[in-house]
Amino acid sequence: MFEDIFDSDESLDGLETWMKIVLVLMHIKNSRSEEGEEMKWRPVLDKLDTERFRKHPLLWSDEDLSELNGTQTLAKLQSYKEYLESMWQQMEEYVFPVLGMDYARREDFFWAFGVLKTNALRPFSQPQTLRIIPMLNMITHGRQPNSNTKFASSGIFKKDETLDLLATRDIGEGEVVSYDFDPTKGEIDILTDYGAFDVLRPSGGLELTLELDEDDFNFDEKCDVVEEVAKLSVVQGFAISEGDIPEDLFAFLRLIQLKDADAFLLEPVFRKDVWDFMKNPVSIDNEGNVCKSMIQSCKDALADFPTTIDEDEEALKTLVSNSRTRNSQRRMAVETRLVEKRAFRALLNYFTKEKSQLSLKEYYHERRLKSLGLLDLDGNSTF
Repeated sequence: MFEDIFDSDESLDGLETWMKIVLVLMHIKNSRSEEGEEMKWRPVLDKLDTERFRKHPLLWSDEDLSELNGTQTLAKLQSYKEYLESMWQQMEEYVFPVLGMDYARREDFFWAFGVLKTNALRPFSQPQTLRIIPMLNMITHGRQPNSNTKFASSGIFKKDETLDLLATRDIGEGEVVSYDFDPTKGEIDILTDYGAFDVLRPSGGLELTLELDEDDFNFDEKCDVVEEVAKLSVVQGFAISEGDIPEDLFAFLRLIQLKDADAFLLEPVFRKDVWDFMKNPVSIDNEGNVCKSMIQSCKDALADFPTTIDEDEEALKTLVSNSRTRNSQRRMAVETRLVEKRAFRALLNYFTKEKSQLSLKEYYHERRLKSLGLLDLDGNSTF
């Protein structure tokens, strides 16, 4: 459709698909003509602007966005916004003049991007392409869906592509049609990608990013362990939810805190085994430092939020009890805030419990002596 609307030269051959769709949407929104195949989309786009339909958080009001203060979600949205600002400036300089789009406005550019994000899917047969599918905005996102989608070919030569919505079970009269927009993503990513959120059964929590300290005396050796043995990154993200603490998270933390008398494990002779060593307690000092640093980090993170979990839960009760706010953007924002806080609380509780059990744990030297037969199963010397 882009090529049908715009007369562009070879300087725009490298435009990405999403940019072309955004430009088409901006054209339809601003065109006064009723002619052209693309104009059949105008009534649909007008409907998407009403309160009844889902909007990308970039298009939320400042009041609703303020409910996300202190969250990773807001930080992601700000990154989106900064990226779009840079794209807007480049398009202002290089694209709009070539296409004769003197009517282009920043707010329309952001609006078009929001429409794209909340109404687009990539067909499995052509993953390099994007399709605007307004039907998505009429379906509720849910983690226990009753429908699924399927791209299908149609027409005489099977060149046309349609999207079928298929029920995965019997759907009762009056029941809401739901579809899981992406089972591989947590609720925060679903919100920032699609403007949707399952308020009944939210999935996932937050991403905790850990990083090796470049000033660490053993930085190079630790990098080798992380990249060559664990197959992770020096700056590594871990998905944290209220009920799930990844095993590799604790191992990475132990490696970060590995120092002094424990640093011998970084010697080349142990290199291929050291990551497996990190999956179990190394020493009481190492384990204690891990717990202490994580407990303090979680307390600091929770303190940085402008509200407490209890206050959020009370605010949520008020929002749910009111039919006007029960499905509002503000409720999604408060739910998002709670998902992140509960993940931090789960981490705090987990490492607080681990700290209380430091004296009960079996550490590397004890495991090693047992493997050599120098200690029995009760930890007593065999001599």
